[in-house]
Amino acid sequence: MLFRDFLKRIADGAGKFPRISATSYRHGVTGLSEDLPHLFIFTGTETFLKEKGLLLLKDSIAPQSTIKRFSRQDFKPSIFWNELYAVPFLGQGKGVSQIIVLDLGDNPDFIAPHQPELEQYLASDTPFSALVILAYKCPAILVQKGWMIECLPIPEYELVRWVSGELKRHNKSASAAAIKLLIENTGNDLAKIDEALAKLALFTGRITEITDSAIGNLLAPEAEYEVKELGEAIINKQPARALTVFNRLSLNGEPIPRILGYLRWYFGQKSNIPILKKRYQLLLETDLAVKTGQMPEEMAMQTLLIRLTT
Repeated sequence: MLFRDFLKRIADGAGKFPRISATSYRHGVTGLSEDLPHLFIFTGTETFLKEKGLLLLKDSIAPQSTIKRFSRQDFKPSIFWNELYAVPFLGQGKGVSQIIVLDLGDNPDFIAPHQPELEQYLASDTPFSALVILAYKCPAILVQKGWMIECLPIPEYELVRWVSGELKRHNKSASAAAIKLLIENTGNDLAKIDEALAKLALFTGRITEITDSAIGNLLAPEAEYEVKELGEAIINKQPARALTVFNRLSLNGEPIPRILGYLRWYFGQKSNIPILKKRYQLLLETDLAVKTGQMPEEMAMQTLLIRLTT
């Protein structure tokens, strides 16, 4: 299933994922015993979605469980299989008590030599563990043997919709323009977007509508200071000062789209309507020049600052 379908299943309260065998997969049978062992395979290259999915899965099937991780580098067969069959301490109750994670990275065939042990685990009736495989693609020996969740990078054109959906999980909403401003601040990094959304949820409290101003206030203190100085240099028509501040931002690793987003927010606080429209137009032209490769990023920004200050 796609990651969004996985989220929907979680949100609908269908957090009890029965084991899927090859036969049940073909016939669409989902009402199998919940006491059978669980197998989940998170595939794809988007690490953030895999980690998010793992935590959601834990909260859904076994909130009190522990997560134990193994990588290819520290995989020791005897320890790994012992953990899968470990019996919980008395008093921990029935059901899954731990989630065992095996990260195969870009080598899904790493697990192939252990097919007999895997088959034995999948056929066993131990209810105490769930096995999660993280891999770029599903290991051949596990195809149609468990729940597979695809964690693929989110295309840029779908980011606004994705952020809107994440805001709903925080009981928040925002206009498309405000979400685009957020993405300009964070870039396409889902982890940074998720962190920003969590901060927004705390920052806005009971307010449900996220505004441009709220997003602008999320700027890191260092960047906020630099952006204000850059904005002041532009308003005061000081090209040398503006270029100096831009160089500092660039050296600190601030991406050009984020700097443009900062300026868009800053101008919205300071400019009257006619001047604001002119400045927004210049920002748009620069953004297009960068995205379409018409000009190198640094040259495009230097040109923008000269046009804004002269």
